[in-house]
Amino acid sequence: MEPHGRLILFTFLHGFLLLCMNTALESATLPSCNTFGNETDRLALLDLKKRITQDPLHVMSSWNDSLHFCNWVGVTCNRCTKRVVILKLTAQKLAGSLPKSIGNLSHLTKIDLMNNSFAEWPTDLFLNTQTPRQD
Repeated sequence: MEPHGRLILFTFLHGFLLLCMNTALESATLPSCNTFGNETDRLALLDLKKRITQDPLHVMSSWNDSLHFCNWVGVTCNRCTKRVVILKLTAQKLAGSLPKSIGNLSHLTKIDLMNNSFAEWPTDLFLNTQTPRQD
């Protein structure tokens, strides 16, 4: 093999080895992300959907098994854990009641249900937790 050919081969193998080492290092140091999310969150959201009595804008139509619940309208999840962190259904003309199971959204940091017609919040909804901000 010519010296020039060996240099190209050496450069290629060196680059390949560095790439493999970098990939192994990243996978060893980065936390593993949960790609499925939490069934408790999904069930709490479905319970909320079940209690919606009016949905003239058809917001709840995306809340079905064809999409992961993190892709449902108004739902924002943590990118890595796939847990619901924001529920934002502002001014969607929704009416209904809020189930106690919404308190099972244990990673919820913000909830915005303003300008809808929901019944009052259950008094013990966030018992033993820090109540999320309601904007």
